[in-house]
Amino acid sequence: FCSNLQKTIKETLRTATVEPWTARCQDVDVEIAGHVIPKKARLEPRFGIRQQPKVSPHFNPRRFDSSRFNEKFPELAYCPFGFAGMRLCPGKDLSVLHMSVFLVTLCHRLKLRLIQDQVVTPTFALITKTDDEVWLTLERRRP
Repeated sequence: FCSNLQKTIKETLRTATVEPWTARCQDVDVEIAGHVIPKKARLEPRFGIRQQPKVSPHFNPRRFDSSRFNEKFPELAYCPFGFAGMRLCPGKDLSVLHMSVFLVTLCHRLKLRLIQDQVVTPTFALITKTDDEVWLTLERRRP
C-alpha cells in the first residue's frame, strides 16, 4: 500500500530519472531479444527498463500517472535506487523521507502552477532536464 504522496514520488523517479544509466560490467555473454550482449560489456539502461509497456496495463511511458503504483511492479522493473544487496543505495529511505517532508511542506505553504499554455518537454541525457526554462506561479496559502 502506498500513499498518494509516495506514489507521486515513485512516478516522478520513474519518469524523470536522475541517472538514466549506471556502470556495470557484464560477466558472461547473454542474449536478450535476439541481441547478444558480450562479456565485459558495460551497459545498464535504467531509463529504458522503466519505460517498458510490460510494466503496467494501458502503459504510456510519457504520461505521468501515479496510480500505476496501485499495482505491484514486476521484479526489477522499478529500481531507482539500484538493485538488491550491495548495489542498493544506502541513502534510499532517507532520500524518500526528505522528498516527502519537502513536498508536504511546500504544498502546505504554497500553491504552484505552471504558466498557462507552457509545454514542458523533458530531454533525456546524462541527467533528465527540460528543453526550456520552466516557469511557475507561486501563491501563498492562507494559514
